[in-house]
Amino acid sequence: EVYHGRDIYASYSWDITLVWIVVAGCGEDESVVSAEPDKTGTIVIDPEPNSIDAPWELSGPNSYIASSSGDTTMTSMEPGEYRLTWEKVNGYLTPSGDTITLASNEVITFSVTYVRGTGMIVMDQTPGFLSGAFWTLNGPQDRTGAGDAILRNMPTGTYTLSWRDVSLYNTPDSETKNLSANDTIVFVGTYEYANPLITGSVDTPGQAFDVSVSGSYAYVADWNSLQLIDISTPSLPVIVGSVETPGDAVGVEASGSYAYVAELDYSLVTELDYGLQVVDIIRPSSPVIVGSVDTPGYGQGVAVEGSYAYVADSQHGLHVIDISTPSSPVIVGSVDTPGSAWGVAVSGSYAYVADRHSGLQVVDISAPSSPVIVGSIDTPGIAKGVAVSGSYVYIADEGSGLQVVDVSAPSSPVIVGAVDTPGSANDVTVSGSYAYIADEWYGLQVVDISAPSSPVIVGSIDTPGSAKGVAVSGSYAYVADRTFGLHVIDISTPFSR
Repeated sequence: EVYHGRDIYASYSWDITLVWIVVAGCGEDESVVSAEPDKTGTIVIDPEPNSIDAPWELSGPNSYIASSSGDTTMTSMEPGEYRLTWEKVNGYLTPSGDTITLASNEVITFSVTYVRGTGMIVMDQTPGFLSGAFWTLNGPQDRTGAGDAILRNMPTGTYTLSWRDVSLYNTPDSETKNLSANDTIVFVGTYEYANPLITGSVDTPGQAFDVSVSGSYAYVADWNSLQLIDISTPSLPVIVGSVETPGDAVGVEASGSYAYVAELDYSLVTELDYGLQVVDIIRPSSPVIVGSVDTPGYGQGVAVEGSYAYVADSQHGLHVIDISTPSSPVIVGSVDTPGSAWGVAVSGSYAYVADRHSGLQVVDISAPSSPVIVGSIDTPGIAKGVAVSGSYVYIADEGSGLQVVDVSAPSSPVIVGAVDTPGSANDVTVSGSYAYIADEWYGLQVVDISAPSSPVIVGSIDTPGSAKGVAVSGSYAYVADRTFGLHVIDISTPFSR
């Protein structure tokens, strides 16, 4: 049947009583048939809001059943008891049905208002320590936020969540989900570190043990020489100059117009050392050794600050060398360390020495002629490399990975965090919120140190050789990979794995 222009699907049985009425003045055989007076009624169905066109089903006398949706007026309905059942509408709570009795010539109304349902939306972002992981939620109610979140009493409907890009990480895909009444939907955003890529490489003639970067050049301590490499085109590093060293070059730092090379000589049974070599690098194609100073031990590492070079001199501790006259470097102060000084970093009035089996030594260098150990802390492994940033010192602790040491009180350094690495941590440098570790046979390890008490390896890349030294400049890490020379590694592209 069709009522007021709306299709109604109905089934029922209908009884009609015919009454024979004898009319006066008619013959015996004359009679007329008249219908009994109208006993039907009208049913109005009125769901709100009209925009949702709510479906319903009506049942009544004589097995009557009808179904349709939205507003409807049904006339000539048989009196009796009628029950209206409201059907489900996505995004709304389903109202309870109702039963009403229809009398002859009466109008009854079934009316209801559908109420939009609510639910809960959960944002689950990992890793939890990551800052800057903002998201945007679009749907019946738009929201923005960052990290983990729980949104309660959210209108039902379809929602789309998009995650914002975070440097050095792959951005999670956006997702679209439908929220039903009294339901919970979860959006999971997993940021994965975009593993660094080897952009370029150059083999060196010797064995690359350490690297320092200044401007457009990388300076590689290459065992029997210093190699100067043009890195202005990271994908095509080129050796443009070199100078042989009298000993075995294993440590280097470039500062200004000079490179300072720490070297030793394993060819002699007595392990005599050539100490520090000062190399003029103002003409990269023609580097020249302009000065040197012998040290009592064998030089392993070097750091430069102002007019002084600090040499980690293995069994003979730390030496402070005046380099104000590059052609005539002079040892002006020394302090023995309990272990074997292997690496050194300088910040302010302190030098931090990686002292192998004796961990970290904190040396006051405010008086260069009289350096003094003011604090120390043993590390679980063998301290070989060291870097300093702010109030923290980072130790490449060979088999014990990275150790994070709080040196805010120099006399009482404290290990506050650590993370093991898969290889053997040889060297470490820090840039921003990341520590970069030369991890022997396991290449470069990238560690998030934004939470010093909880450092986390977030990326890595294997190198073909044995990673001995590492430096970072801008968007690139430079790894001295022993027999495989120098590798230039892109550490900034968040969309490549």
